Order: sequence, then C-alpha cells, then structure tokens
Amino acid sequence: MSQIELTFPDGSVRSVASGTTGLEIAKGISEGLARKALGVKLGDKVLDLTRPLTESGTIKIITPSNDDPDALYLLRHSCSHVLAEAICDLFPGTKLAYGPAIEKGFYYDLMTPTPIQQSDFERIEKRMKEIIKEDRPFTRCEVSAADGLKRTEGDKYKTDNAQRALAREGSDGTLSFYVTGEPGKNFEDLCAGPHLFSTGAVKAFKLTQCTGAYWKGDQKNKMLQRVYGTAFPSKDELKAHLEAIEEAKKRDH
Repeated sequence: MSQIELTFPDGSVRSVASGTTGLEIAKGISEGLARKALGVKLGDKVLDLTRPLTESGTIKIITPSNDDPDALYLLRHSCSHVLAEAICDLFPGTKLAYGPAIEKGFYYDLMTPTPIQQSDFERIEKRMKEIIKEDRPFTRCEVSAADGLKRTEGDKYKTDNAQRALAREGSDGTLSFYVTGEPGKNFEDLCAGPHLFSTGAVKAFKLTQCTGAYWKGDQKNKMLQRVYGTAFPSKDELKAHLEAIEEAKKRDH
C-alpha cells in the first residue's frame, strides 16, 4: 500500500497509508481532537473528515473557531443544507438552486410553491433544530455523470448545476451528492462539499432575511427566493454577532 506524507502545523511529518481519512488522523492524535474535529485542510483544500486522503501535503485538523474561516465555512455550508431540507419538508414541491456559504453566513436560492415570508422563519428554524437534533451524518455519494444527471432529471436548476460542474476544468466526470443521513432514504442535494461530519455539529444558527434573486443573476430569468442565515460555533458567539448588528442599526439611525 502506498504511503503519503502529511506535514502538521507544528512542522512534524507523519507517513500514513494513502486512503487514510481525516477522522482517522484526528483519532491518532487524540480522541478529544476527533470529537471536536469539523473537517481537515490538505494543502489548500478543505475536506470532509471521512474523505480518503490520497496526496501528500500540509494538513490541519479544523476545529470550531470563530477566528478560522475554514471552520465557519464548514458550519455555514452545512447549515445551508439543513435549511434546504427544512424548507423542502415544509413547502413540498420546492426546487433548489444554490446554497453557498458567504462571508457573514449563508443563503439558499430556491423556488417554493408559495412565497416564504419572514413570519415563516420560526417554523423553519424549528424544523432545522429537529434535523440537527437527529444528528444525521452528512454522507457523500459520488456517481457517474450519467447517474448524476438521471438524479437531477426534471429539475432545471440542479441539472444546470450538474452540467456546469461536469464542464468545469479539472472535472473527473463524476458528480457528488450529499445525503443528510441514509442514501435513498433521507434528504440529498447535488453538492461538491465539503460538509461537517453530521447535522448535530451545527450548534448555533439564525435565519436573518428573505429577498428575491434572479437565477444566474439574469433579469431575463425567473425570480427566486433567497433565504439568508448565519451560523457560529457557539450560541454565545451567535448572540454577540446578532447584538453587534442591532447596535450598528441603532448607530445608523
């Protein structure tokens, strides 16, 4: 079995079998670190804890931190999937477009049968908390282009996303989907990742606003709804962020 060399932040180098996962690396350091770990960064790529590592390079175990953009990215990108699942549950027939993490949080662009109002946030957040409490794993499924396009058949938004992913430079001809739970049973979404180990790792979030957004930013296309939210490693950090926003609003007036 081939070996890869991993260089840790303290300069130490460890040789491990190619295919070892980030979670296995974390457990090899300490069980406590493995319990806290959100993901890994190999070189400049942030990866799921369960992704096999096949290249040598610098490695960092990502743990919850308000000062680490990689940790916030994992939290917020994963929370956008929890949001999408909650909305699909509460608004059957919803079509999903994009759900990225952004500097201050995350959003999801989607088309719902009936418009989402700010007054719907309470029940959406309630459903999100239920999904988080279930602590379901984020399961990555890699499939062939043909199988992936079959999964998105009839959904113009996800089909377009899949086709653009396959046409992107560096594409290996496969598509990845993330399931929050068991493949074939629980919610899945076309996504390159990465994500947290499980929904239970989302500790603190808040939906903030709902606006309109044109698909692909083109006014010739239909208007989608964009639901914004934010997520932090802890409830205290979320509270401090929301209080800072309220203080800023008061100063603006």
